[in-house]
Amino acid sequence: MGTITEIKAQKRNKNRVSIYVDGQFLTGMQSIVALKNGLKTGAVIDEKDILQCVHESECAEAFDKCIALLSRGLKTRREIQNYLKNKSFTDGVIADTLDKLIGYGYLDDGKYVDTYISVYKNERGINRLRVDLLNKGIDKNVLDEKLSALTDQTDAAQAAAEKYKRSHKDCDIVKLRRYLYSKGFTYSVIYEVTGEDADD
Repeated sequence: MGTITEIKAQKRNKNRVSIYVDGQFLTGMQSIVALKNGLKTGAVIDEKDILQCVHESECAEAFDKCIALLSRGLKTRREIQNYLKNKSFTDGVIADTLDKLIGYGYLDDGKYVDTYISVYKNERGINRLRVDLLNKGIDKNVLDEKLSALTDQTDAAQAAAEKYKRSHKDCDIVKLRRYLYSKGFTYSVIYEVTGEDADD
């Protein structure tokens, strides 16, 4: 137990205040959280209550940072999780923030996959898409379901092949095949584009 002796706005961030208990600096938090929880000079507060206020403040700050990041483009759950870890938020704050983002619909790995496939399906093969999205932390089962709808990439591979041949005058079948494979197209699609028999 202790008595709040001073609440002072922080110089570097006017949206945060410093809380002093019994004449000693205790912690900082967002001013809106302090106001919401009725923190004021002369109030008696125990450690449990102050820790809850700090947690609430950290969650609010983490949420605001995530919204700013997401305003610049979609992110996966893992990308947001890693972002918050790099900002030194605690596991508890990260977990609560992720739940809030998901609950409000700001974070949806399924929608992320749909958008990613829509943007890149005409220039990357299914194997490349799979690796890219797995590296972004997409669940394998979710990914398998989404990619199962991507049935024919022959046109995309053909377009990639034509583009490659225009910029590589010395292009041969082996080099073209290797290029298309690096773009993630399957062997069956590659052989169809190059006009070869897959069993050759």
